[in-house]
Amino acid sequence: MADTVLAWHNTCYNFFIKLHQSLTKHRQFEDDFSQETFVDFFGRFNVWADNIGAGRRGRASLDYRLRDASDIKDYVVLALQRLSKVLQS
Repeated sequence: MADTVLAWHNTCYNFFIKLHQSLTKHRQFEDDFSQETFVDFFGRFNVWADNIGAGRRGRASLDYRLRDASDIKDYVVLALQRLSKVLQS
């Protein structure tokens, strides 16, 4: 997989969707982690991504804006990679 912010954003987004579907199907939401909490986390992820352009292409994208700051882009990609691992487990 390419190490772009967009690619890892999409990976995390898809894991959020799959996890929500799985938890809903198997009714595995608990009192300490309710469906509302999950939806709140997913909403926060989407707001963050929309505000900085993580899920966008072209000049509005975070990849484009960080094209000359590879060290910062690497940290954002690393954070998204870690989030994807958490969502998978």
